Amino acid sequence: MIRFAPLLALLAACAPAPPAERYLVTATTAAEAIVAPATSVQVREIDLPDYADREEVSLMSDDGAVIFIPGTLWADTPSRSLTRLMATRLSAALPNSKVAADPWPLANRPQMRVEVQVDQLLGSQSGELRFTGQYFIVAGEFGDFEVARRFRLTQPFDATSTRSLGAAHGAAIAALAREIAAESSAVPPSALGR
Repeated sequence: MIRFAPLLALLAACAPAPPAERYLVTATTAAEAIVAPATSVQVREIDLPDYADREEVSLMSDDGAVIFIPGTLWADTPSRSLTRLMATRLSAALPNSKVAADPWPLANRPQMRVEVQVDQLLGSQSGELRFTGQYFIVAGEFGDFEVARRFRLTQPFDATSTRSLGAAHGAAIAALAREIAAESSAVPPSALGR
């Protein structure tokens, strides 16, 4: 039996790896309803850094390197899932507005556009997700109302759980959606041609 050990080791090395586990980005917190003058809101695809838009789940190591967790993948493309989650959270926060993500599905042009550019979206091994960047709100056909704001959010998570990291991503998006919804309530009706 001992003479077959090298062959068994070779076969084990050639065996397919177990299938990767796929995780969803989730958000369960309720949104407070805000009345905004725009009746339609377009959410542009969220611009993510390369490491944050990859299929592999990433973390920052203690020495500052971005590492990818073996055998763990996001269930959907991050830019797509985060953009749609942002649209969902904005829709809940702005119940009087039709909110949709790119590509814009409605016949009429949106009255307001939201764009998010992310500088960092990365969890640390100590259990803190950092979410930083800038968002833009443009209302009116010719940009009659424009806002550019930087954001810096953090969310705790269980560093031993990829599911908890996915929930932290969702909570960070939900928090940013609340901030954007509140900002959008300041759009003057005159910017929308009223």
